[in-house]
Amino acid sequence: MEAFGVTESKLARLGRWKSNEEGTEVSQVMLKHYLNNVPIDACIGLAGFHVGRQEYSCNRGRICKIDCIQSIKQDADITLLVDYLAPNLLHFTEKCEIAYLRRGEVPAGERLPSSAQNYGFTRYCLAATVAWIQDAGLLLERKPNLANIPPYKWILNPDKDGIEDAFIRITKRIKDVV
Repeated sequence: MEAFGVTESKLARLGRWKSNEEGTEVSQVMLKHYLNNVPIDACIGLAGFHVGRQEYSCNRGRICKIDCIQSIKQDADITLLVDYLAPNLLHFTEKCEIAYLRRGEVPAGERLPSSAQNYGFTRYCLAATVAWIQDAGLLLERKPNLANIPPYKWILNPDKDGIEDAFIRITKRIKDVV
């Protein structure tokens, strides 16, 4: 975050690293241990960003970008699994995006929550669901006992046609790029 211009006060606020009740003084622990000892370039690389660029790079992103609603919607297998695991999440996330970023596109008379919190929360839930779908096949290979616990169990023994086949196709595609 520091490399992308986030100020120390915002970092402190994000990490809740304030040393007084008013939140005006930054914690000395944060300054001494976190900001000075965490190599920024390593954190950026670990997060999937190339140092010096703001472009996110993750191998599974070549299959479907978890931060792009259109990319998710264009992938029939991912869309099928997201709708199965979290019904209407994709649809509601898109509506929250429209309400927050493109308010003029909201149909007349339709009430949509337009807060940054709704938009951010639904985007996070969607991205986490897609990331889980993309990682689940690899996790099952390494830890087969996960097959007995939900949501892995729901994917491997679905009550809806096409779910297991979509999951197998996604897993193969992920393996090919990872």
